[in-house]
Amino acid sequence: MASSIPVTEADIARRREYMRSQRDKLVALKKREREKQVTDNSAGGPSRPKSAKAAQIALKAPPKATANEKSLAARKALANRLKQELQP
Repeated sequence: MASSIPVTEADIARRREYMRSQRDKLVALKKREREKQVTDNSAGGPSRPKSAKAAQIALKAPPKATANEKSLAARKALANRLKQELQP
């Protein structure tokens, strides 16, 4: 899409300044939004979600025994039997 209108250095300089001003406006707007989010989050209570707290508690708690010795032995025996049946 070629243009037959010649572009002068002054036009380029004006466009450059316009684009810089638009960029500066956007940067300032985003900065204000970030500052607002920070102040809202700090005033809103804990900064961490509840799920993170639950995860920390779960990690600190000692692991619970999910299976007793008898069922664990039965699982191992079944696994060994399946391995033997599947081997050629």
